[in-house]
Amino acid sequence: MVMQPCHHSDLNRNSTDPWIQESDLVNGYVKMIESLHEAGVKVTVIRDVPFAALSVPDCVRSNGASSPLCQVGQGGLENTADPLVLAAVRISDTNVVDLDSYFCRAQKRTGSGQCACLS
Repeated sequence: MVMQPCHHSDLNRNSTDPWIQESDLVNGYVKMIESLHEAGVKVTVIRDVPFAALSVPDCVRSNGASSPLCQVGQGGLENTADPLVLAAVRISDTNVVDLDSYFCRAQKRTGSGQCACLS
């Protein structure tokens, strides 16, 4: 099975495609994780890291690497649901890893702080 990375914020919420609904994604991930558990596989999910909706190289070239303009605001991250994490928390013995502390100055998704595109 080949899995393609996809950031959940890329979903078109207005699409009529039935797989675009977040609940369908979550339910699909639940089935996938359950199948892995049934096969004896230990499952660990890595939560999405902050996503830069800008061209980082262009921003750094224009503003410098330490510019606040070239950082991802952490304020809205806690409101961004990751369908794979939503599925993982439904299933016992499934671990979730949050790497934000490696990308963001704030240790938790507190609604404050910045996530640097470069460090």
